[in-house]
Amino acid sequence: MKKIFGIMLFTAMLWLFSCQLFAATITAEDLRGDDNFINKILSLQKEDNTVVDNAIYVATDGSNSNKGTIDSPYETVYYAISKAKAGQTIYVRGGTYNQNIVITKSGTEGNYITIRNYPNEKPVFDHTNYATDGGAIIELSKVNYIHIQGLKLCNKDLKSNSGYGILMRQGNHIIIKDVEISNINVPDPTSSKVGANAIILYGNNASVPISNVLIDNCYVHDCQTGWNEAVTVNGNSEYVNVINSRIENIGNIGLDFAGHFNACKDSSLDQARYCVAVGNVVSKCVSPNATSYGLYNDGGRDNTFDRNVVYECSGGIEIGSEEGAKYSNYPVKNVVVKNNLIYNNTQAGLSVGGYDNDATGIVYNTKIYNNTLVNNGNSDGGKELGINKTSGTDIRNNIFYKDNDLELVRVRFTEDLARDLTFKNNCYYSTRTAGNFKVIRYGETFRGFDNWKTASGETGIYENPNFGEEYSLLKNSPCIDAGDSTADSGKYDILSNERNINNIDIGCYEYNGSEVTTTTTVETSSETTTTTTTKVTETSSESTTSTTTVSESSSETTTENTGGSVLEWDFTDSNWTDKTATKTVYTVNGLTVRHNGTASGINGFKFDKNTKSNKLDYFYIRLDAKAKDKLTVYVNYNSSKAGNTVALTLAKVNDDNTFTTIDTKSVEALKTGDYKITFNVADDGNYIIYTDSTSSGTAFYNKVVINRASVIGDINGDGVLNEDVAIILKHCSGVQPITDSTILTKADVNNDSKVDLIDAITLLNSIK
Repeated sequence: MKKIFGIMLFTAMLWLFSCQLFAATITAEDLRGDDNFINKILSLQKEDNTVVDNAIYVATDGSNSNKGTIDSPYETVYYAISKAKAGQTIYVRGGTYNQNIVITKSGTEGNYITIRNYPNEKPVFDHTNYATDGGAIIELSKVNYIHIQGLKLCNKDLKSNSGYGILMRQGNHIIIKDVEISNINVPDPTSSKVGANAIILYGNNASVPISNVLIDNCYVHDCQTGWNEAVTVNGNSEYVNVINSRIENIGNIGLDFAGHFNACKDSSLDQARYCVAVGNVVSKCVSPNATSYGLYNDGGRDNTFDRNVVYECSGGIEIGSEEGAKYSNYPVKNVVVKNNLIYNNTQAGLSVGGYDNDATGIVYNTKIYNNTLVNNGNSDGGKELGINKTSGTDIRNNIFYKDNDLELVRVRFTEDLARDLTFKNNCYYSTRTAGNFKVIRYGETFRGFDNWKTASGETGIYENPNFGEEYSLLKNSPCIDAGDSTADSGKYDILSNERNINNIDIGCYEYNGSEVTTTTTVETSSETTTTTTTKVTETSSESTTSTTTVSESSSETTTENTGGSVLEWDFTDSNWTDKTATKTVYTVNGLTVRHNGTASGINGFKFDKNTKSNKLDYFYIRLDAKAKDKLTVYVNYNSSKAGNTVALTLAKVNDDNTFTTIDTKSVEALKTGDYKITFNVADDGNYIIYTDSTSSGTAFYNKVVINRASVIGDINGDGVLNEDVAIILKHCSGVQPITDSTILTKADVNNDSKVDLIDAITLLNSIK
């Protein structure tokens, strides 16, 4: 029992990390920008969902002829922006929007224009079948003091033009917080003709830089970007802060501070500079074209990578200069890489310097302090640390570890191209003995760790670091108090434990007398669910992989209902207007239909009597339902005769695609009219509904509605418990206390009159 409880507790801690509750502690020293902007960032680190007065509202059922109030909302964000004044907030209600946002107005210092979700709701800007190819879902140009928060941007499948989730040109004091971006995709990942970025800051103006920008607690995932990156800061851009965000499942590089790509015509300004990446988790960035790093400084200068986790990419972190040979007067310089955990990247852990003799440039004055690199580059030529064309690289207090005998460190080129290297107080270890340790430097092979120390000036150790969970240090680790305290590694380690600056440890963790019992890598199960049938996904951040075509987030109406929620598919709205071909299978947002066309003056689709033994060969509605759902079909009846019967059958689909009839219900219909038939669902499963052979006349279904009963622990009423675990954990940790008494009652899963970690574990254990 103790073992089972321990596993549950450990799993709960994984959930804590996936919800960013172990995010890096951010201080003013970590940030870049003017004093007012830094103070603004710090004020945002405590979540505040207070609804402000004098706000403007946008909703899916709004109209631009309305008043813009909560009871009379506008239809489009673009129109709401045209009405906004400095200091106002635009609340976007939950639901799905097939529109883009072009921001044309600025706030002022201390009076940002804020565009954000209404508290506890998720507005989704879904560009599925969007009218225009290319462009951006959100575009900012020549605007200042803008705050964007709590939106989801998704499903921009490009054809012949490049496209973006968020595109920024020219502007300052911009906040992008709690934004999720997914499925911004190129048509051909191997072609450079069309590119995609989830977020791109493109500083193309020599007179006005992009400046004072925050990207905070964002989640960028599942983007096929081609030759572009997920998040790019390019050209004349400065003081950009990317903090506590997740980037995963990207078709190329995760984050790039770029320069030398002629974004800005003034070469002296064509570099991302004074930028920081702190507390981010980057994973699974793999390109079919080239080595793709999770974090990349390609051409930028004076930038910092601190307390990030990078794993399962092609490479971990690279400080490079792809185009630097042409811009030797404006080199890559003064980049700091510290306190990062880099592991299980297939081709390399950390690389510094231009990798090509001719085109690439020299990288100057790089500081590499207190990083932990484990099992990277486990192939021929792979390594933990690769030094290329560099000058003045300072390498201190790092752990280089492999559980095989492959290379740990290599220095390429000749001494004039990779010069002034400092190795101090690093820990090396692999399955080789110290006597068989090998480093290739300037084409010469050094065998034996003592010989390497003599040649390089290394003052470190070749010993097993004795890792605990997630490569933390156990109490008997030789890395404890063994670092060089003159290295400016910062105040905190990767878990935001304070460093002992007088006796600093080697690696990204500072041992503080207790051992790490959590992990910093997770499969984000709160975001991705694999199922073998269709699944209706409401306006949550959950994505669904299934055997039929299912949109990531429903563009149908989803409304809260007392004690549960409502899912609705209306065949008369814009989602279905182009799906009129007869005897064709259509799937929209988890609902599959095969109908027999439409008729003039009658609402909905025609469903003739289903007399086939295999019902999927004829006319039906198919969907997933849960136990205790009430499933209602609305029928528009039309017949030349009065007093006819409309009969519907509900059947459950078995694993072998046979059917078990659950119930048949009917209504007596007048000559014309609207009717509804409701079924009660007993078990979770996949169901079909079809017109029973006893029907007479012709039935046109025009709407399908699920009334979903509340589930124990279903705090947000979506019928899915994953996010509710996170809500309880946030409450327990004090990050986001639950104050609503109704929600507290729902969160008390074990009914002991208190909400604590046991409730989270109980709920987590109930998720199948």
